[in-house]
Parts: sequence; C-alpha cells; structure tokens
Amino acid sequence: MSGISHTIVTSRGSTRITTLQYLIVAGGGAGGPQLGGRGGGGGAGGYLTGNASVTSGNTYTITIGGSGSNSLGMGLTAIGGGAGGGTNGGDGGSGGGSGADFGQPGNGGAGTPGQGYSGSGKSGDQGGGGGGSAGGPGGINGATSVGAYYNGANNVYGFSAGDATGWFAGGGAADNGGLGYEYGGGGRSITGSTGENGKPNTGGGGGGTHNAGGSSSGGSGIVILQYDSSKANLTSIDVGLTYSWYNSGGKKSYVFTGGTGNITI
Repeated sequence: MSGISHTIVTSRGSTRITTLQYLIVAGGGAGGPQLGGRGGGGGAGGYLTGNASVTSGNTYTITIGGSGSNSLGMGLTAIGGGAGGGTNGGDGGSGGGSGADFGQPGNGGAGTPGQGYSGSGKSGDQGGGGGGSAGGPGGINGATSVGAYYNGANNVYGFSAGDATGWFAGGGAADNGGLGYEYGGGGRSITGSTGENGKPNTGGGGGGTHNAGGSSSGGSGIVILQYDSSKANLTSIDVGLTYSWYNSGGKKSYVFTGGTGNITI
C-alpha cells in the first residue's frame, strides 16, 4: 500500500500493542568499480532484529534505505553497507571488499559491531568479498559473507521476503558466486562486466565490476514489524511509506519496502 495516509479503527475486544518484534535492514553497499581486475564486493546493509516494548500513541519514523543508505525503525538505525573498492573497501553496516587494482595493496572496510562484519582484502588479482550480517568477514579470492536468516519472513505468517525466502544482508561478491548471493541477496561479479546489483529489499551488497566501466548498486533495505494477532492494528501510517499488511499464523505483520514516514502505535 502507498499513496494513502490512513487511520485504522481498532476492533472491539482487541488490546493495544505492548511488545513487537522488528527486523531492520539497511541498503547494501555498491560493488567496486575496476577497469583492470576485480572490484571488491559491496558490504551488506546493517542488520538489526529484536523485541521492542511500545505504548499506545507512540510515534516512530520508518525509513527504507536505498543502496548504501541507512534504514530507520523503532528508534534504531541500521547503517548502510560499505561500498566495495577499486582499491580499499568502505566502512558501513558491513564493510566493502577491497579491489584488485593492478597489484596495488588494498584493505576491506570495517563493519558496525552488532550489525555486520568487515569486508576482505584482495588476494593476487582477485578482489575481496563484502562482509555480511551473520557469516563473518568477507573472504579473500572474492568470497563473500553469508547473510542472516529471519524466520518471520519464511511463509510462516502469510508472506515471504528476502532472498531464498527469509535471508537478508549478504555480502556482494568479487567472483562469479558467493554465499552472500545464495543466502542474502548479494550480487555476483560477472567476468568482463559490471557486477550484479544486490537484490531489492534484502540489503545485499552489489557485486564487484570486472575489467569494465560502472559499478553495481546495493539492494534496498526493509523493515518488518510483527506482533500477536489478538492485538490492535497500528493506529496510523504516513502516506510516504510503501508497505504490505498480513494477518496470518497468529501474527500481524507490516512489511515496509520503500519510502519514509511515521507510524503510530
């Protein structure tokens, strides 16, 4: 839903929300440009999940980050992924990998504690992989780090989201594969071409470019809020947010995939 600001009427017998579960994923970092070798893979967007206590009437800002941009939700900020480097990778939610720049040394970018891991340095003429949210630092020889699995997005509550159903925030690769691509939406590095973009609404990092112009984009982020279906609906959602709503499996789920605006409990 988008384009309509609305207030939701609470049904009789329902009770106000006191606790909800959240997933907040920032936009993944861009893949590294490289005209003479492999650019580093972009780092995954920062990944935050947990439970929040809320009170009726509280207002929170929700923002869905694009490539390399922060996502906001429940008063928390998930940091955008670090860009993959032509030489050095950038810092971010997860760090970008180093590029293989005509044999020049390069380092992977740092991740943000509690949100993601560092990117890798290069090995020989191979760029480093971007860091992911769960699998540890990106690997040398282009290997990338796996994302994190969120069970609430795996068809349990009437919808699926993420990559491979439920995986988010995988690092971008500096080779033609990588665990971040398979589990977390990270893009691959394509021989002789600009890297693949990270998959939308996963926070996956972009794949490194190989001996070509341009650079890939990281996948956009996502915010998911879930709570017991016996509780009331959110009171209001601003016009600037794009979202879907589900009531299945004993949970109410709000899946925000674009825009920025406020919600009221």
